[in-house]
Amino acid sequence: MPNMILKNGFFAGGENKRSPVNPLTRRDFLKKSSIAASAVALGALEISRSAYAAGSDQLKVGLIGCGWYGKSDLCRLIQVAPVEVVSLCDVDQHMLAEAVELISQRQTS
Repeated sequence: MPNMILKNGFFAGGENKRSPVNPLTRRDFLKKSSIAASAVALGALEISRSAYAAGSDQLKVGLIGCGWYGKSDLCRLIQVAPVEVVSLCDVDQHMLAEAVELISQRQTS
């Protein structure tokens, strides 16, 4: 039975796992993500010195994902450690605006 391309761009047959829409296989994804994770881990060794504000013991932090868990974690971090929140990021503008308001009230400037 020949492969048939379905509406979403994936092949119907089991012998070919690549699609014309997404040529990345699970194996390729795992290889590339493990390389990226290793690079991040090795880069973290250098972050320990550059993450602090010059002449200060205050750690610079940023938040990606300003939902409930992200805001809760960041507020707790502000309570237990001397940190300076330097950036916030979220795809939802409403969640981002809420986080900006909350963190600006909690962070001592």
